This record gives sequence, C-alpha cells and structure tokens, in this order.
Amino acid sequence: HGKGPFLSLYGTHHNDLVGHFRLIWYAIAPLYRLFPSAFTLIVLTILCTTVTSMLVVKIAENYLKPGFTFAVFVLFLLYPTTISMYLRFGGRETQYAMLFLTASLFFYIKERFLAFAITSLLTSCCIEYTSLIVAGFAVLAWMQHRTARWIWSPLVFGLAYFIIVN
Repeated sequence: HGKGPFLSLYGTHHNDLVGHFRLIWYAIAPLYRLFPSAFTLIVLTILCTTVTSMLVVKIAENYLKPGFTFAVFVLFLLYPTTISMYLRFGGRETQYAMLFLTASLFFYIKERFLAFAITSLLTSCCIEYTSLIVAGFAVLAWMQHRTARWIWSPLVFGLAYFIIVN
C-alpha cells in the first residue's frame, strides 16, 4: 500500500490501482524513479505539509485576526492526522489530497475558477472518494449564489469521476 506504480517501475506486474484509484502516483513515479528512497517520499510529505500550512494561514487570514491565524496554524500542525503522516511511512496519497483540497478551498474563496478546477482535478486524482468533496463545493456555491459554472462544474465532475472510477 502507498507504493503506487513504483513496483511496476522495477519490473513486477503488480496492479496497485486495485484498492483505490490513485492516479497521483503516476505523476510522482518519475521523481521516485530518479530518487528511489523512502527519503524522497518523506521530503514530499514535508513539502506538502509546508505548502498546506501556508494555504491554511492564507485562508484563515480572510476570516480571523492575526493572533487567531497563528493559532489556526499551530492547531493544523498539531492535528493528529497531520502528525500521523510522519509516524507512518511517508508517501501516502492522503497528504497530496490534503494539499490539493486545501488549494481548491483557497482558490474557491479567491474565486479563481481555473485554478480551482485544476486543484480539484488533482485532489480527485489522489483518492477517488475525494471527488465527492469536490462535488460538495457545488452545494457551497449554490448557497453563496455563485454563477452556474461554480455550481455545475464541481457537481458534474465530482459525481462523474466518482461513478466512473468506482
């Protein structure tokens, strides 16, 4: 689990898409092929957590005073799921999903549709069930009276992706 296509890069014929549909590993595989080490995956985990925490702070800045923003940053880093990524073997698709989903939320808030769509696609490519979270943005967009593309695009994409890959 968590090795993605790396096994097939070394000549075995293991289909790692059996459990979850995790296309993100095909984007990471070339880097891992160059640096085939657990350290590579740990560095990617650290980068994901760093960028995610920066995005969490940027999102919090829209709604909170600076002192509370720092508290959100600390709470994010102390959150058990964040910590567990370092206690387990690095290189799990959930850390990439966390990054891309947080980026999707950031771009949703900033109303940057293309960036939102790209990061939503990347989120779904990490683990198939995250596409349902992407579809959930449609409900939020509807509640906020956003335009039709903000409502229908994540709804249709998220549900279609989930149905197609399952």
